[in-house]
Amino acid sequence: MRARRLVLASSALVLFSGDAATAQQSQHPPSLVDAQTIVDLAQRDLPDLDHLVDSVMGSRMASEHIPGAAVLVLYKGKILLERGYGVADLASHRRVDPRTTLWPFASITKVFTATAVVQLAARGRIDLTKDANRYLSSVHIPRASWPPITVANLLTHTDALDELPGRQAPSRAMVQPLDQFLRDRLVRFGPPGTVTRYGTYGVATLGVLIQDVSGDSYEHYLARNLFGPLCPQQKGHAGGGRSRVVPHDAHLLARKHS
Repeated sequence: MRARRLVLASSALVLFSGDAATAQQSQHPPSLVDAQTIVDLAQRDLPDLDHLVDSVMGSRMASEHIPGAAVLVLYKGKILLERGYGVADLASHRRVDPRTTLWPFASITKVFTATAVVQLAARGRIDLTKDANRYLSSVHIPRASWPPITVANLLTHTDALDELPGRQAPSRAMVQPLDQFLRDRLVRFGPPGTVTRYGTYGVATLGVLIQDVSGDSYEHYLARNLFGPLCPQQKGHAGGGRSRVVPHDAHLLARKHS
């Protein structure tokens, strides 16, 4: 539960960043508000915080055509505000519940992948400074005239792997196993460790590395080693899978409004 709320909170705070004075003085609903302003408002007057968040969410959801969203404001371990907006399912018109509606993590899953890799390193299973191919058996990063790509390169987006298109599947049923998808899609375009370039394929390769080193599926490894210890009541990740528990899934919103 806590892990899910933290994800919602981090997503919500992206909306609330900017100039606080302008946001409070404007006659129109603000689009961006400083996160510190939210905390200050909560400490002075919670109704003001409610009004501010309602104004931002109402304005942004209308302009971006977002059918459902959730906001959680967490400060020093205390939940200042927790609220759902709109619907979690277009067909049934079920309302968003900030405590039970689950959302696709998308690239926040990279954080969990990186945590699992560092966990394996802490347990002595891998060395972050070594060639990643040393630990990969399901896929292979192509050799080149450049130095090998290390596990640390994959973690820090300095792997110099090309960000090829075609990373999304039209339906869950058509999602390929990760190692199968990556088998012919790891393309190097330069030496590693020279430029930081945010990407997906490096971290995806780490997902395969987790499977190859642990001998377990990515989903089950995270469930047992991260989600289980952190939040035994709820387990979820961006990839789905049999270990995923989704009592109220909001994935239809993302699929229909992507």
